[in-house]
Amino acid sequence: KSYRERGNGERIDNWSVEVGTLVRIYNDFISVYEDDELLSIMTFDNLTFPYNENVLELLRPWSTYLDSNRTSQIDSLDEYQINTTLLYFIQTEGTMSAIYKRRNEFNLA
Repeated sequence: KSYRERGNGERIDNWSVEVGTLVRIYNDFISVYEDDELLSIMTFDNLTFPYNENVLELLRPWSTYLDSNRTSQIDSLDEYQINTTLLYFIQTEGTMSAIYKRRNEFNLA
């Protein structure tokens, strides 16, 4: 698998960085706003929308691994990675759809 390497030679695969770490960080940012009961739903949507867009941007490149034949691909994802990626897609796209509906942007929902 493609990976990133630190100066000390320690390696971490790209999926773990992008999906396993960065997506969780964005979701943690979103949860800060979820805990604020004083925010209106529209304010909440406006504050969290950019984070959800960033999550989708991180996930998009990984979608090619979800539709491919794992046996013929060297850099394939394992079952856990596939399921986690799909879960993040479902959650984020569902959230984005709800935001678009509340904004009356039905063509984008």
